[in-house]
Amino acid sequence: MIIVSQNRTAIINFDTIHRITANGCSVWIHNADSAGYESEIGTYDTPERAKEVLKGIAGRYALAAHYYMPEE
Repeated sequence: MIIVSQNRTAIINFDTIHRITANGCSVWIHNADSAGYESEIGTYDTPERAKEVLKGIAGRYALAAHYYMPEE
């Protein structure tokens, strides 16, 4: 799978990503290479929207291959 950045200037190969995080109003990728490269791939109006986008990425990757940790 690939991810296209919000501004449509970057294409990221999902296989090279170590993790994707929602940090505040931004979504970041963290590559698995030794340099620890990270890049902001989208910004949103609220942290909740950034989390929704992160959830959407997980859903696109594999419909049943992810697990959301319970809050309690």
